[in-house]
Amino acid sequence: MATEPKMIDATASSDDEHLGFFSSGIPAQISYGNRLYSQLADLTESAVNKALQTHVDESRTKLERDEEYAPLAPYYDVRQVEDSEDLLEFGLFDLPRRYHSLANALEYGSTSVPPRAFLRRTLLKEAESLSTEISQELNRLMGEVVADA
Repeated sequence: MATEPKMIDATASSDDEHLGFFSSGIPAQISYGNRLYSQLADLTESAVNKALQTHVDESRTKLERDEEYAPLAPYYDVRQVEDSEDLLEFGLFDLPRRYHSLANALEYGSTSVPPRAFLRRTLLKEAESLSTEISQELNRLMGEVVADA
């Protein structure tokens, strides 16, 4: 006489403990998700600041290479608009009066120099790479979040 294998009831009541089911990792995933959610604003701020600092450093280096406009390099910066936390200003800030005409010549040209549109071109050329850099840095930072047990 052959024995038949016992059939295990697939339905389990909520008070039964079934180790090894796919759901055994859910509390850890929920903990990680909560930690990630609570740190998302700080992680985003860090990623944006790092990408913008890289952008500013590279743009200043470009300006420093041009002998005529090198004095303007330290004044190129990105800052947050006072009235809105979501808007940024790109430009030459806190310029001494003696550099105003040089900054105008850089952007709009003069009678002897064609316009270079440095600020507009820099922003248009760098917008997509800035977005990509922020995204990559945020992904890296999110991968480093450690959920404590």
